[in-house]
Amino acid sequence: MKTKLLTIATMVALMLGTITKVQAQAPCLPQMHGLIEHQSASCGITQMFALTTGWNWISSYIEMDDPVELLLMIESGLDGNGTVIKNADYTTSYEDEEWFGDLDDEGIMNEQMYKIYVTADCEFELQGTPANPANHTITIVHGWNWIGFPYSQTVSIEDALADFEAEEGDILKTSESTTNFEDGEWFGDIEEMIPGQGYMYYSNSNDEKELTFQTGAKAHRAYPNFGQLPKQSFKVMPVEGN
Repeated sequence: MKTKLLTIATMVALMLGTITKVQAQAPCLPQMHGLIEHQSASCGITQMFALTTGWNWISSYIEMDDPVELLLMIESGLDGNGTVIKNADYTTSYEDEEWFGDLDDEGIMNEQMYKIYVTADCEFELQGTPANPANHTITIVHGWNWIGFPYSQTVSIEDALADFEAEEGDILKTSESTTNFEDGEWFGDIEEMIPGQGYMYYSNSNDEKELTFQTGAKAHRAYPNFGQLPKQSFKVMPVEGN
């Protein structure tokens, strides 16, 4: 009987331990995302990429304390298929089975777009916490800007840029599509901004501007399920040149 009682006690302890673990991994709620107060420290999600041979334009909504770790995930995930990763200012190249370049010191920033050249179709994934768009303001200068889209779901271009004062003749483009700002509206092939996609923005203004993608109530309407995100796959289309 004593042995049986000990067994039951052990089972209860194990059950309590299991319950504690489940509670510690409560569903992720959007910490400081302008929606509601975060209620759990566990907030991991996965963003998946499918690259095609040639140049690919990407951005990420995955955030880590050290942006270099995101770059290391990409370099490892490319598994020898990638030859160049670059943004507007920095580059890293794959030579002799190693990555070399000044991008290695900068890492991957959610505000920026990156061009990756791969020699074969391949996939990789990034894991971390969802970026808070309010913390990733993008500085827009005159001319072309390489910008990221730190949102985890697709949003119409009108909503995504609702809080940005675009100039007549401004241009937003992907590797294959373009839209222009004319008569106070966006016209062109791009109707939505897509997570994982990298963009180039041409500003006609001579002044620096700040672009922060919508947050708060607007984001809540756009993202009713923010913080409970499944794995998402993003397929990049090839583009000529660099």
